[in-house]
Amino acid sequence: MPDMDGFKATKSIRELEKERGLNTRTPIIALTASVVDDDIQTCFDVGMDDYMAKPFKIEQLKTKIEKAINLPVKTATKESTPPESNAKKVVTQTQEAPSRSERVLLVEDNIVNQKVASVLLQKAGFEYEIAENGQIAVEMFQRDNSFDIILMDCMMPVMDGFQATKEIRPMSKMKAT
Repeated sequence: MPDMDGFKATKSIRELEKERGLNTRTPIIALTASVVDDDIQTCFDVGMDDYMAKPFKIEQLKTKIEKAINLPVKTATKESTPPESNAKKVVTQTQEAPSRSERVLLVEDNIVNQKVASVLLQKAGFEYEIAENGQIAVEMFQRDNSFDIILMDCMMPVMDGFQATKEIRPMSKMKAT
């Protein structure tokens, strides 16, 4: 399997959204250490909706997610029950966290960043799943396109966030049909 970074993973996700004929798309937010203008522009060029520079604070993450979720309302349904994969599924059940119905796909290869983002998402009351790279994110989205938002790292092995966004974007446009 060829390497896929965040750019490639995004591209793949967007292509899958398009292939499925969805007329809304899943928001994808790049999580990147780079704040170089060219990299930021590439995020948008491949179909990402926004970006966040790492490290970030919980309020910044919450604001970005809430902004992204206010995009066109989705009426997506699961196409089939996804088989078990090496992706991590986490359903938050904490009493102090507010109850939220939004589902988040966190695409991050760094274990420490996964844990930090998981804590932030859990405190915000979100249900979330983790994909370790863009290729896994694309595969997860192919099986289950009911995610409300995707937090996408840009620089990952296997498939980067830019490519993953390009592949997911077309798939998310078909969600509401």
